[in-house]
Amino acid sequence: HSVIVFLLVGVFQPLTVCCQQNIYLPTYFTAYYQNISQITPAHVSDEGKAEFASSYKSLTGAFRKISSYNFSASRTFRNEKERAHVIRAQFFNEHEGSYITNPRVYLNYAYQIPLTETLKAFSGVSFGTAGVYYSAPTTTQSSFFLPDASFGLGLKSNWFEVGTSAMQLFNGSFTPVANPVLMKRYYHAYGSIQKEWPSEWMIKGYVLGRFVPSVSTEYFGAFSISYARQITFGTSIKYGAGLSFFTILGIDNKEDKLQLLLNY
Repeated sequence: HSVIVFLLVGVFQPLTVCCQQNIYLPTYFTAYYQNISQITPAHVSDEGKAEFASSYKSLTGAFRKISSYNFSASRTFRNEKERAHVIRAQFFNEHEGSYITNPRVYLNYAYQIPLTETLKAFSGVSFGTAGVYYSAPTTTQSSFFLPDASFGLGLKSNWFEVGTSAMQLFNGSFTPVANPVLMKRYYHAYGSIQKEWPSEWMIKGYVLGRFVPSVSTEYFGAFSISYARQITFGTSIKYGAGLSFFTILGIDNKEDKLQLLLNY
């Protein structure tokens, strides 16, 4: 079995959602499709025993102090019946300037079972904590850390994957000063397809929707083409917001795999 390592680095347009109801929603990494566990706790890798992923994004110009970071590490256990169990740890941190951060830490379990020779079902659950930390020396605002959880499930074959997840299940809230901030429950629906054509080329497409009841709906899409699993070019879009471009460089020695992604 191989060890799969992903390193994702990029500069992105802002994707944070904010509104008059003081609702906290995590920011998105545009290249979420390179680490699906960011949007569903049910993700099970198709190959390998261990997976490590690190992602960083930042804004530019006047917003250069706004950035986000993610790290995840997982271990996959497979048996002869092609069932798989995944244990995963995840850490997220969003910097809203010099003195405000939004740390989140989770432990995640996922399970996959074959339905037919080519079709598999998977599900997963994640538990952890999320909050807001204020570090300004003169601040009067209180830092908060709340319990958090998510659940996901899906289906996949050798050419497609579809899934859904419910995030921020507990609908937690905190009051930093006077007005409460709600960690409102939201939902994902996502899908991907891939086609090998011709033998050394791979074409992939991705779609993602984030639905916050009575608040907002966001749509993302991406398309890529890769050669020999070593170099990939693609583009992604957030509906109504903007377009970005990415490239992936890969090294695969049949035992370990390393991928570096740049997105702008």
